[in-house]
Amino acid sequence: TSREASPAISPDGKFVAYLASEEDRTDVWVQFVGGGPAMNLTAGRGLEIQSQATVGGREISPDGSSIAVRAGPRDQAYSQRGVWLIPAPLGGPPRKLLDRAAGLRWSADGKTIVYMRPDPARGDAILVARADGTEERVIVAPTRGLHFHKPTWSHDSAWVYFNHGLMPNNDAPTEIWRAPSTGGPAERVVATQGVARDPELTPDGSGLIYAGDQSGG
Repeated sequence: TSREASPAISPDGKFVAYLASEEDRTDVWVQFVGGGPAMNLTAGRGLEIQSQATVGGREISPDGSSIAVRAGPRDQAYSQRGVWLIPAPLGGPPRKLLDRAAGLRWSADGKTIVYMRPDPARGDAILVARADGTEERVIVAPTRGLHFHKPTWSHDSAWVYFNHGLMPNNDAPTEIWRAPSTGGPAERVVATQGVARDPELTPDGSGLIYAGDQSGG
């Protein structure tokens, strides 16, 4: 039985990329909105693809040419895996972009990326860089015992919003915080004793959409 997760629609609206897991293996798939069979883009490529989207799922570049996922060679420790780019929408040889990274998101103009660097010992960090992975800089420094997951841009790329919590799987307590994309103190946006996570900004910047609860369940 296949289990599909973490869908994303291309900027031109022509295809959907998603993760599908079957028999302990996860691959990146593409389905064209206009119809036709779904295509497995990572079968036989020798990569172990992330099986869930706890820290961030897959992302399609603004020009629709690449799909970013956390992955690595099958003999590589999970903690050392980074972000790889899969050619879209028809597939091709994957290319590693970042070491020890996850949850990549492109800015609207495609020139800048934000991502997180998981570290169970020191705590997670959030970083920004040029789209080619150069000029990397930390905008949210790691804090022992805290997890910073699923970073996302504001509509004007001035802020980065993210999950802020104590649990690696984003259970309660998890809040939404933000930090300036150029660096500076992070601040709480949604305070709760329960769960507030997976932030997404509306295109015009007038609202914040997130997954939440009232009881912490």
